[in-house]
Amino acid sequence: MAMILKAWGVEANPLTLNRHMISMAADGYTQNGGVKWEALNGYPGNGSVRYNTQVGKARKDGGAPIALNSVDPYLNDQYSVIGEVRNWSSREQKYHTHFVVISEKTTEGQYLIVDPGPSMKPRLSDYEGILYRVILYKRKK
Repeated sequence: MAMILKAWGVEANPLTLNRHMISMAADGYTQNGGVKWEALNGYPGNGSVRYNTQVGKARKDGGAPIALNSVDPYLNDQYSVIGEVRNWSSREQKYHTHFVVISEKTTEGQYLIVDPGPSMKPRLSDYEGILYRVILYKRKK
């Protein structure tokens, strides 16, 4: 989420965003620790971007993978797109989910991503191309 804010010119980093999310004013987390994506709307200094909607369902809530091309209209319309992807943990020998920013689709059909994780993978296909949901943000008018 901090990457989304930065992309729209709002000064943010994971530490300041987390402080905002746990503040009483933001109420940015659910009781079970999930993110309330709309909490970004009230981030101090954010006059640029607003939470719009989600497409798909969280894997932990029984979500099935969605078609990759379901993000195309949003990328074409300049939305900021966070994707929940399937991520293999070699240490734990099981899959988890991970969030990346889907930045563009190339003319060759590859989806380029910004990955905040330690592996910093550059393409959605590096995560087996499995996408459970997308969280969409749009420039404020």
